[in-house]
Amino acid sequence: MINQIKIEQLSAILNVLKLAEKLKFELRHSWLSNGRQESVAEHTWRMSLDQIRNPDIKKIKQQNEEKAISNIKEMLTSTNGQEIYDLFYEFEQKNTFEAKVANAIDKLEVQLQHNHADISTWEEIEYDLSFVIGKHVQFDETFVILKDLIEKQAAQKLEDAGLNVSAIRNRAIASFS
Repeated sequence: MINQIKIEQLSAILNVLKLAEKLKFELRHSWLSNGRQESVAEHTWRMSLDQIRNPDIKKIKQQNEEKAISNIKEMLTSTNGQEIYDLFYEFEQKNTFEAKVANAIDKLEVQLQHNHADISTWEEIEYDLSFVIGKHVQFDETFVILKDLIEKQAAQKLEDAGLNVSAIRNRAIASFS
C-alpha cells in the first residue's frame, strides 16, 4: 500500500515535469536572430527580463505564475503539492536564508551563462543587468565575493567587445536602483 502511494505521488511529479518540458519545444510565431523559431520557454525567459522595467508586464507575469503554482499544487494533491506551493512563495518572498540562497544562485547563474556565451547573443539590457545583481547577494559575504568575480568576467567580456563598461555600469545603477 505504501509503495502504491509513493508510485502515485512520484507519477504526479513526473506529470508536472513532463508538462513543464513541453514549454521547451512548443514553438511560437517569433524567430530568433539565428533563424530558428523561438520556443515558449525562451520567450518566457526573455519576458522575465522585460518585466523589470514594465510594471504591467510584471503584474501579468506574477498572475501567470500564481495560476501556474496553483495548478501544480492541484496536480500534486496526492503528494507534495502544498509543500511545493509553500516553497514557491517562500522563494518569492525571500524571507528565509534558504530562499535568499536560491534567489542568489538563480541570478548569478544567469549572468554566468551570459559570460560563457558569445557577446553577440547578449541583448542590450543584459549589459546593464551584469551590474545590478549585487542586491541579490548582500545577505552573505561569500555570495558577494562570487558576484564580484562573475561581474568582473562580464565587465571583461564587455570591454573586449569594445563597449564602455563604466558608462554601462553607471547607466545600470541609475536605472535599476
